[in-house]
Amino acid sequence: MYDINFLTPEYREKLKRNNLIRRCSLIMGVIFAVQLIVFSGLFIWNRGIENDIQREKQEIALKEGKIAQIQKEMSEIPDLTDKITMIEDLFKNENFRISEVIQSLEDSVPTNLWFNKMNYESGKIRISGVSYQNWELGLTSEENLYQFEKNLIESDLYKKIHHDFTRAGEQNTHKVNNFQFELELRD
Repeated sequence: MYDINFLTPEYREKLKRNNLIRRCSLIMGVIFAVQLIVFSGLFIWNRGIENDIQREKQEIALKEGKIAQIQKEMSEIPDLTDKITMIEDLFKNENFRISEVIQSLEDSVPTNLWFNKMNYESGKIRISGVSYQNWELGLTSEENLYQFEKNLIESDLYKKIHHDFTRAGEQNTHKVNNFQFELELRD
């Protein structure tokens, strides 16, 4: 068999050109479609990143607000260093000794004996106050005062206990004894 071509050479040329144009159009269309897809994808990806950035900026703003709030609250918290220093001083030797003395005095004081003044200077304590009648133990104001002195002697914390004075008096129709002691601490 023989192939017979009834097409003229001009028509064949025209068909080749049309084929070439179709191929070029197809290639250009594919390139355009790929670019459209790529650029659309990049645009969507870029939008996603911008949204993420916006969310992160909002979170940063919220956290900065919280930080500012916490800093404000922290500035309102009082500085406790002075109180801590005071507590540390209490546990040092001399100040701990004072708290020990105060505890001893509290344990030694009978009912209806009151301190008016208490001074501490270099191992000596001066106490002044008033003793009233002790109804619980049935003691007069003077006996109540001597009970206090006896309790101090029994505490073994004091080297010397000295009466500066004891003065009988009356207050609100009750017999009282004003007193002043000087206590010297043991070393």
